[in-house]
Amino acid sequence: MQSLNNCTNRAVCKIFGAGTADCVKDIRDFVGLQDVAKLVKGRRVKFVDNLIHCGRYADLFLDIANWIVSNCSCSCVVCLRIHMCVYLFVYFYTVV
Repeated sequence: MQSLNNCTNRAVCKIFGAGTADCVKDIRDFVGLQDVAKLVKGRRVKFVDNLIHCGRYADLFLDIANWIVSNCSCSCVVCLRIHMCVYLFVYFYTVV
């Protein structure tokens, strides 16, 4: 992500003729060019929020938990714990 920030900084330098890092930072703030890490984080949060609010995530997690248990021939404690954690996660996020 740092390389994308560097490319953006170089473009700002060439387009606006900025000479120092402070000028580039100020121009990016004025124009609204955020740090790439902030953009990615914002989109990830938006994606997860939409996934939670649409309600389909619960079915997805339950399908994963059922698949783990049905395809695990060992009936080990780890698989059962994963199954229980997924069910608890779905329960708490659908009830609250």
